[in-house]
Amino acid sequence: MAKAEASMTQPSLVGVGAGTAKFSAAEWHRRRRSQILAAHPEVRELASERDEWVSALGLLLLPWYGSVLLHSPDMPPLELCLNAFGVGSLRANWAIYCGHAISHGRWRRLAGPFGTARFNALLAGVNVGHVFQVVPSYWLLHHSHHTRLGSLPLLEARERARRGRQTDGDLGIATRLFSPPARKYRLVLDRSGAELPRQGEGEHQLLNLLVHAAAPLAFAGYVAAALRADDGEGASAALRRSLALQAGAQLACYICVAAYCSLAHSAAPLAFYLGSSAVWLSPLNPNWAMEAPPLPLPQPTVSFYTPRNAAGAALDAYLGFENYHVEHHDFPEMPMYLLPRLRQIAPEAYDSLRAMPILEPATWAELLTGDFFYACQDRTLLGRERRAGEGSDERS
Repeated sequence: MAKAEASMTQPSLVGVGAGTAKFSAAEWHRRRRSQILAAHPEVRELASERDEWVSALGLLLLPWYGSVLLHSPDMPPLELCLNAFGVGSLRANWAIYCGHAISHGRWRRLAGPFGTARFNALLAGVNVGHVFQVVPSYWLLHHSHHTRLGSLPLLEARERARRGRQTDGDLGIATRLFSPPARKYRLVLDRSGAELPRQGEGEHQLLNLLVHAAAPLAFAGYVAAALRADDGEGASAALRRSLALQAGAQLACYICVAAYCSLAHSAAPLAFYLGSSAVWLSPLNPNWAMEAPPLPLPQPTVSFYTPRNAAGAALDAYLGFENYHVEHHDFPEMPMYLLPRLRQIAPEAYDSLRAMPILEPATWAELLTGDFFYACQDRTLLGRERRAGEGSDERS
């Protein structure tokens, strides 16, 4: 991929040390943010807009989801599949939107400080019915995804997470403790720079299904790990408590759905419950593309733009505006439905970057076949820099 990636590099608003040994994605975004605000002060108003009203959409989506679950034993397979892509994905994207708002403190007035009863209850509530690849700790650690991602290798991050300590916040590297080794991305194994290659997409999706099938064991494992962690080893009591509550809530949901399957003498409710999350994470759903590959330094992530018409706006909404990934990392406190407006206000900040149009076949071909690290990382502990150097040697 080194040769292919080299041709993708585009001029960016801010060039940050592409040739240095360490690269800070957080600093890259901070410098971009400062320049955007200096050129467009009106962006401050967008970033300060309140969006707690989005949480009220759960009053529509959760009963809708629950109704489908309740009537799933009587649904033909095709209707159940359509609902998995429909309300299942809408419900999942709403949870992702809410998770971002809660973890970044954007809904602090609504959720309260990290680790409080109100925070834990709201986070558990918005994730009811969304298994999210069996990672209940993701939103508890997500804030460091913007500041520390890539600072720990796989083995070290997992060990820290097992002891209830803060990791670098990465979904694929640090927090999947009790699930099969599904590797959607190339991973740095340890500080020697040893790497694990990305799995083929077919193998990854098979493991993804196994992860969802083993969900109750994973949830129970998270609860046990949170309860047995030793505060003397640097574990955060608030993190442990929140992890236990989030995993416990998801375990309780799974048990309730499984009990309903027994009463209804049908596996359809559990199939819909797990399948809607598994489908959301598969190439059958455009949301899958949001887990983007990084680009050559100094552009650590990429946005997936839609056509600038009504259909594109509808697709943006379906994706929960998660496809504006560079914009989100520039302004994580901004309501995500305003990110397209940010791009319009500051086109010089985004039009010069490399993007991946989500409806173009070339985008999907690259995502399906490329061997890449996870996006947004500060560094990959020699792995990414070494591969970039090898690519330079090959081209010279």
